[in-house]
Amino acid sequence: MTKPVRITLDEITDKNYKHLRLLNKTIFDVKYPNSFYKDIYKQPDFTRLAFYGDILVGAVTCGFKNEIDDQLCILTLGVLAPYRRLGIGAKLVDYVINDFTKKHPEVHSIYLHVQEGNDSALAFYQKFGFEITGEDDNYYSQLDIKKAFILTKKIEKNDVEENNEN
Repeated sequence: MTKPVRITLDEITDKNYKHLRLLNKTIFDVKYPNSFYKDIYKQPDFTRLAFYGDILVGAVTCGFKNEIDDQLCILTLGVLAPYRRLGIGAKLVDYVINDFTKKHPEVHSIYLHVQEGNDSALAFYQKFGFEITGEDDNYYSQLDIKKAFILTKKIEKNDVEENNEN
């Protein structure tokens, strides 16, 4: 009988941040500049790497994109294709909704962008209570499909506690 593989989340460190860069290059069509990685490295709380056993298979990066730090943006969230549908993405979203917002009670909402046509990503985030709240016709300016939907989830103290019970 095979032992189930353990899925763990870990902080970004000086030893693994280059692996995040390679992971993002593999998962996403968007090329992120060096400054992106320097910024997230400065705030390790804002990033979690997902490991399947000891293999890096996914990650989430977040940040505040406005002066008022009450609206958190999920900048990237991705899992390598062979490891999808194993609960890894859900574990990463759960980290942001529950663990991160507990450490940062000033966060009242979380938002992110999903490329038009990515119906599976829309459905995934909607399972966590994210709703389409806007559109940006040129968000993915480097790509053929430029339009993105903006999804937002309001965070209430009860939400964090409720999600911890599930």
